[in-house]
Order: sequence, then C-alpha cells, then structure tokens
Amino acid sequence: MLWYRELRCFDQSPSGGQYYGDLLNAFNQLHTLFLDLHSDIHYNGRRFAYRDVFVSLPSSLRRLEIRNAHGPDVKIIAAVKRYCPDLQELRLGRCNMFNRSPPCKFWRSFPFEHDSYISNDGTDEYASSLAQELAPLRSLKTLEVGIYLIPTSVVLAHRIYHAHELSAPEDINWQLAISLARNAPGDLGSEVLPAGLEPASADELVDILHQSTPESDFNPESCLFCRSEFLQASVDAELSATQTLKNLLPSLNEVQWQGWFTPNHLGVSAYSL
Repeated sequence: MLWYRELRCFDQSPSGGQYYGDLLNAFNQLHTLFLDLHSDIHYNGRRFAYRDVFVSLPSSLRRLEIRNAHGPDVKIIAAVKRYCPDLQELRLGRCNMFNRSPPCKFWRSFPFEHDSYISNDGTDEYASSLAQELAPLRSLKTLEVGIYLIPTSVVLAHRIYHAHELSAPEDINWQLAISLARNAPGDLGSEVLPAGLEPASADELVDILHQSTPESDFNPESCLFCRSEFLQASVDAELSATQTLKNLLPSLNEVQWQGWFTPNHLGVSAYSL
C-alpha cells in the first residue's frame, strides 16, 4: 500500500508492450495522476503499434491528466470507466504539430493524418459519441479534449498565405502552395507552378507543419486573416459541441478544447457551464 495523493509520470520507453501494467493500482490512495504518454506507440521496423498503457487504475482517482498521447482516447476512457468511475476531472492531451518540433517519428510517417485532431467537420457527432463513452462517469465535472475544432486548412493558410498578407483559398493545394511560398512567393495566387519548379514533397509539408517559429502572443487579434476566415467557424463548432456534451453529461461544469487563437496554439478555449 503506497500513501501518495499525487503522482506525475514523465515519458518513458518501455521495452515490452505495456507501459505500467497494474503498477498504478498499488497507489490505492491516489487522487491525482499525470501521465506523459508520448511513447504509447512503438515501431517494430515494419509498422507502428499502440502499447497498452495500463491494465488497471486506483479507484480513489479523481483527477487524470494525459499528455502527448497518440493512441485513441477511447482506450483511456474505457479504463477510467472500469476502475475509477468517480473521476471528476479528465484531460486528454495529444502529441501534435504544435508541441512536437521537430516532429516525432509518428508524425513524420503520417503527415496527412493531422485532421484527426484539427477539424470542424462532424463536431456534433463527435461530441455525441464522446459523451456516450463518458456517460458512466456521473461525477465528471471538468473535461479537456485534445482536439482543435477549426478547419484543418488553418495551419497552411496561416503559415503560407497569411504570412504573405494574402487571404487563403478555400481549398489549398499544399504541393503548389508550399513550392510557390518557398521559391516564387510573388506567384502565390497562381493555380499552376511556373516552369522549372517542382511540387513540394511530403518532407517539406512536415517541415512547415512542425516549424518552430514561436507565436507566444498569438490571440484573435494577431492575424486578421485568421480572424476573418476561421474564428467564427471555430467558435460555432466549440459552442455546439460543448452544448452537446452538457446535454448528455449534466454533471459537467467546464469543457475545454484546444485553441488555435492562443499563445503558440497550445492553450485552450474554455467554456463554463
């Protein structure tokens, strides 16, 4: 029996398929748990596979914060429902292009999968599905979700077009846009590459998505193009999804989404209910 109230576990690279197994269950008085799960995947030389993070959790747990995960939230939620149903605060943070520069091996291998956490398509359906997964947690008061409810195109729009004082097209051809931005920025409005230029490669896409240029004071007034093109769509999606969660999870007092219009795009949009 281990009499600890709070435990913070930083990233590790387990040798086997599991992170913690049933080790955490030994802390049977634990109230707060912080886990950095960046190594929740491993590459065996042929493909990536998700590790099992844990097989049990202490029933005393009231606050759980996950950071830098790649695996699906549903696996974490399933363990919480089974082992600590009285949880009051759940934070589901992910590894993403804004907190991982240079990119990790996973994102370098999957540069076209960022819409898994940046999108405003089907947000109400997503919120409804999430609420159904969380429904057994009748004491849950605070929920942080590791996704950005904003069009996926916001990143390339901001870093390519807005950086050159141009509005972004509704559909961005990334190979064309990146090549023009790097080699012929005066032609960014063009729909074809000038003679002699090659379309951008996937590696160039990775570089621009994970670029480390700091935007430590970023807010809704920092980029008027972002504000005009994306702010209202993001707010509408967040409000609607938040209300969907509240309707199905009446115990909730606060919902937080990842916020584009925050310093370095690493803050949250919080809604008190």
